[in-house]
Amino acid sequence: PLRSRPGSGTGAPPAGVAVVPAYGVVREWGAFEAYADYKPPVAVNNGVIAIAAGEPSVALTVDGSVRVWSFSELDVPASARSEVTAVASSGRTVMALKKDGSVITWDYGTAELLAVPDSVKAGMIGIAAGSSHPLALRSAGGVVAWGNNAHGEYAVPFAAQPGVLAVPAVQ
Repeated sequence: PLRSRPGSGTGAPPAGVAVVPAYGVVREWGAFEAYADYKPPVAVNNGVIAIAAGEPSVALTVDGSVRVWSFSELDVPASARSEVTAVASSGRTVMALKKDGSVITWDYGTAELLAVPDSVKAGMIGIAAGSSHPLALRSAGGVVAWGNNAHGEYAVPFAAQPGVLAVPAVQ
C-alpha cells in the first residue's frame, strides 16, 4: 500500500511517502529525508501488512500487533498489541480496528486510551482518521463519526449511510 505523510505542524517531517513492499518492510522517503533520524524502528522491518502514514506513522503487523513511531518508536496500549485488523492515524490520534469489531483510539504521545462512543464498541468493519474526527464503518452499513465537531463532522448525511463500502477521511 502507498500512503503519503502530510505535514502536521508538530515538528515532524513536512511530507513524504511510506510503502510496504510485498516482503513487508516499511520504506519511507521524500521531504523528510533531511531528518536523518526519522526512519522506521527495527521492530517494523518485517511482517508489516498495512500502514497509516501521518504523524505518527503506524504499522499493522502480520501477528495483529501495532507499531507506532515518529522520531522514535512510541508505546501502544496493551489492547493494541494483538488482534488488530486495521489502523489509521491523524493528528495525535491513532485508531485500531480489533478482530472483534470494536474500535480503540489513543493519544500517540501518551498511549492513553481515548473515549469512543458505545456505537463503535462492536460491529465495525472499517476505520479512517480525519484531521480531528475518527470515522468507523458499521458491518450493517452506515458510518459513525465522533471527535471534534467544529465543521459538522458528526452529522453524517443520510446519503452516506446505506451501502457505504469504505470510509476514507479527508485531512
